Amino acid sequence: MGVNKYRVYCNDESVFVEGYSDSVPTTCFNNNTHIIDNTQTTVVETIETGVRIIQNQPSTNVDKYFLITMTDYVEPNEVKELVTTFKIDMNLFRVIMHSNKANIGDTYDTFLNKNTLVAGVTQADTDTNVIHISDTTHTNTGLFVSFNQTDQYRILSSTTDTITIDGTVTVTTDDKVYVTYYMVKDKYVMRSGTEEFGTAIIGSYKIPAGYTGGITYRNSSTIRKVVHMELETTFA
Repeated sequence: MGVNKYRVYCNDESVFVEGYSDSVPTTCFNNNTHIIDNTQTTVVETIETGVRIIQNQPSTNVDKYFLITMTDYVEPNEVKELVTTFKIDMNLFRVIMHSNKANIGDTYDTFLNKNTLVAGVTQADTDTNVIHISDTTHTNTGLFVSFNQTDQYRILSSTTDTITIDGTVTVTTDDKVYVTYYMVKDKYVMRSGTEEFGTAIIGSYKIPAGYTGGITYRNSSTIRKVVHMELETTFA
């Protein structure tokens, strides 16, 4: 008889738990007194036929689930940011955006540590895409950089003292260098309902305590909108 690795949702712990069984589980792998939601049970992996499980050992270090929610009104033609600060180290599972018909046509970004000051410009240049800066430790390829906290350019590459961006700018030695990590950039709302991001890298993104995360929502119409975003996280 074959053995499967199952993923079950534990109602008592409010978290998904994985474990091995030679039959469809009816209780949580962490505690057999806990009730599971049978409608969310899935097979993650199938082990070779003929192997039977003698005993499932409960985990001694189970992360706890926590759902962060951000809700607010956005006035007509307003750009609004909703921001939260992570007080402890957390694992980000996914970003969930809820929309209704009124939101169609608007755009939004989701981000971590928006406009974090990381360096200064060391050489004045005109209409250039190579900028000399004092420190490239935090200017990783793929992040977005700004020199005025408004115009954003993607970092294409960096050396020990320069970064190359996907546009041209004019900078002076008085300018500061700000970096933002966008998880979603310029997302256009095409339909009502729920959109999820990050499910392909579930549990792999670690957010240190002190980081900030949020959404920039752009209301493109003349009516008031409601914005509701959720961040699924776990913590030790």
